[in-house]
Amino acid sequence: FSVVQAEAVHALRMDADHRVPEPGPRDLPPESSASAGPRISIRGVHGSTDTKSSTTIAAHGFAYRNSSQTRGYGAVMSNEVVNLAERFTHFTELWSPKVVARVNDYEVKVVRLEGEFPWHEHADTDELFLVLEGVLMIRLRDREVVLRPGELFVVAKGVEHSPLAEHEVRAVLIEPTGVVNTGSAGGSMTASYDDTLA
Repeated sequence: FSVVQAEAVHALRMDADHRVPEPGPRDLPPESSASAGPRISIRGVHGSTDTKSSTTIAAHGFAYRNSSQTRGYGAVMSNEVVNLAERFTHFTELWSPKVVARVNDYEVKVVRLEGEFPWHEHADTDELFLVLEGVLMIRLRDREVVLRPGELFVVAKGVEHSPLAEHEVRAVLIEPTGVVNTGSAGGSMTASYDDTLA
């Protein structure tokens, strides 16, 4: 059993009332066969979920249900393209992440960074930084990580860090819904939650 298989089985057990049927042969791509391994239909568990539309696709030997759903926090997920460069034209404030998309219980945020951000940590979650433009330094207590356009770094949960940008950086953050930008530190640079660009 791989980790993915174990997680799929766990999701099925947790969501027993909402199981989807096993896919038939016509639901799977032509390259799939009985020898490809077990096929388990899974779907995410999101509290009260109202499924609007769904399709079943196969990937890595599993059939996944891909849904456009209303999440518990009220946002309707869509299958629209998000143009990141366009989203950056809607704001100028620094260190104020804007939600542009949601993936399960995670948010994809765009943010403009310049200057020094306070030392902080996120006790319960990792945080992904992906630089689109500029150069970002993420200071850790034991080293410094420098990110250039097209590079990403994941700060592990509980690790103190302090982002620093000499010139403006445009970046993408991926983190669980509701994560506060200053983590445990709080203070004047704590940004208000903003999902108006989603």
